[in-house]
Amino acid sequence: MRKEVLSEVMLTLLLLAMLELVSNIQLVEGKSKTWTVNKDPTGDFHTIQDAINAASPGDTVNVSRGTYYEHLLINKPIQLLGEDKYNTVIDGNSYGTLITVYSHNVTVSGFTLRNAGKSWPTPHHYNKPDCTVWVYSCDFANISDNI
Repeated sequence: MRKEVLSEVMLTLLLLAMLELVSNIQLVEGKSKTWTVNKDPTGDFHTIQDAINAASPGDTVNVSRGTYYEHLLINKPIQLLGEDKYNTVIDGNSYGTLITVYSHNVTVSGFTLRNAGKSWPTPHHYNKPDCTVWVYSCDFANISDNI
């Protein structure tokens, strides 16, 4: 009888301890992050593509004024925002597509997009034209307020 009472007390204490642990668990919401691209050391990144690569779905990449000689691949739902569409420039050096979008829910806004070209060798599995912005089978792509 004494063993049964002791077992019940220990079981009760164990259940109370587990209940206390469960009551202290807090749910953490996934929060989107904002990354900055800047030519000087104040930004998180110095190239736009490095910031896109580091971003998680739902993140925002803010690009400071400057000229960025890049060809971008956006393959996750992010916002890519230029600081000033007149002075935040993505320049393709006269070859290839400047921005290729392979994801739903992408926003690209606030840039001057210039010097796309036709001589960029595209990988055989993409079979895409060379253009300024190419959106491939994506829903809800918002490419707006750019020059």
